[in-house]
Amino acid sequence: MEDVYVVGGCSSLSNFGRLDRSSFKTHKGVFAFSPLTKSWRKMPSMKYARSVAILGACEVGPGSMLGGQGHQTRQDRRAPRTRLGGVSDVYEDPHRLSLRRQNRNTLDENELSSLSRKPNKFVRQKNEQSCLRGGFRRFVLIAVGGLGSWDEPLDSGEIYDSASNKWIEITQLPLDFGIACSGAVCNGIFYVYSENDRLAGYDIERGYWIQIQIGPFPPRVHEYYPKVVSCNRQLFMLSVSWCEGDGQIGRRNKAVRKLWELDLMYLKWKEVSVHPDAPMDWNASFVGDRNMIFGVEMFKIFGQLLDFITVWDASAAGPSWRHVSMNRMAQEVDASSCVTKTLVAVYL
Repeated sequence: MEDVYVVGGCSSLSNFGRLDRSSFKTHKGVFAFSPLTKSWRKMPSMKYARSVAILGACEVGPGSMLGGQGHQTRQDRRAPRTRLGGVSDVYEDPHRLSLRRQNRNTLDENELSSLSRKPNKFVRQKNEQSCLRGGFRRFVLIAVGGLGSWDEPLDSGEIYDSASNKWIEITQLPLDFGIACSGAVCNGIFYVYSENDRLAGYDIERGYWIQIQIGPFPPRVHEYYPKVVSCNRQLFMLSVSWCEGDGQIGRRNKAVRKLWELDLMYLKWKEVSVHPDAPMDWNASFVGDRNMIFGVEMFKIFGQLLDFITVWDASAAGPSWRHVSMNRMAQEVDASSCVTKTLVAVYL
């Protein structure tokens, strides 16, 4: 992938920097921007409108079937089976909001455990061996969760295949997973983290969800949702937690943002580093690419918009965070950008 994709989202007329809720519109359109030609082009739209969806991208092999067995058909959505084997009489609902507690197409616990402890070497090898055939590089885009046209939380998902140039629905998030808040593709698996501190992985090649049992999860301040990123073929998470003031009595606790790495073999989180900046931005954006994790924090304080760009290099000796720039972007944006910002890494 060499382009930047804008998937769905919402728009509103603004009134002096304030969003107008009465003019909100949720989109299902997709657009691609080429940094080389500096031009936009329209892509096939998703089946359903969604904003703030959890997005992922992955290059796949030319002959991959993308787990066709796991994709839902319209007949499956109209007549979902309950745990007792009956058929629901609920009217057709594109996102099955009224059927969140119905049985999903998931595997039994033993099979899930064995898959989660073997981080998909088959998928990784196929992705590594995928090469250019006739100049064509096949990739997929994944959009899971987010908010629908009425600001309702979604547990559905779609996947775009560049080979067929269209979106198809995938199986929904696992039962009782909660609202998805972050996600990243790592070794052919699309990992999604929920507000309920649960982790699931969607096997892109095979087309089903893996419920990953991990414990305990790193402690966190619940107003700050964790950010999952993939870097150097490892899965990381940034979370905000309280830290005692150097163990001295009388000093107030402070909040810090920590970087955690997931051991994909033993399914345990381990602390890697502490971010240098105080977590003033509750909606900070982080993205991992190659050996680096980039972060953008933007917030308004004392009437001014401040921003920080930091980077963490996993390949450097004694990996630590460093500032790339400070207070250089916010001069040309409005206050709403603190909430709606996003981040991508592009190499030219």
